[in-house]
Amino acid sequence: MRKIKKMENGMKKEREGGRREKKRSHEKEREINKMIIKREKYWMEVGCVLESFILMSVQQEEALHRIFF
Repeated sequence: MRKIKKMENGMKKEREGGRREKKRSHEKEREINKMIIKREKYWMEVGCVLESFILMSVQQEEALHRIFF
């Protein structure tokens, strides 16, 4: 009887350990996904800033071109 209970307790611990590992892996995946999303947003913001800068530069160049010619 005692051996059976010990085996059952050991199996429960193994199951709980597996569940903990799954939770940890899911938490790590969530953290990685958050980091990826933040990075994508950052690059989107950089792209918008660069696009607006390029547009302003082109507009200034056209204005200067009109003045000089």
